[in-house]
Amino acid sequence: MGSSRSNVAVKIVLAMLVIAMISGAQAKPVCGVDHYDLIERCYPTTTLTPPPPPSQQCCDIVKRTDLLCLCKYRFMLPTFGIDYARAIEVPGKCGIPQPKFSIFFMNQDDVLYM
Repeated sequence: MGSSRSNVAVKIVLAMLVIAMISGAQAKPVCGVDHYDLIERCYPTTTLTPPPPPSQQCCDIVKRTDLLCLCKYRFMLPTFGIDYARAIEVPGKCGIPQPKFSIFFMNQDDVLYM
């Protein structure tokens, strides 16, 4: 039980550090794009039930995103109310090939050692 609490604490601290790194008064690119734009443009597709198809604006920003880089931030998706299972479907729905390593990111608890 202590190990579980420790894991949760580590995840919370990491989330806070990542948020601190990527937030600020000015938008800073994360994985090649402004993460606020990415969230805003693709939010309906990743949160609504049933999910609508991604908009052209969503697909345009996803095409400019370094998807392998973005996978490193997948644990933060629930913080923004984003459904992970829907989020990983967006590139395919936009006609964008999945990264070769995407098999390692089939569920939120998976870890890729680089």
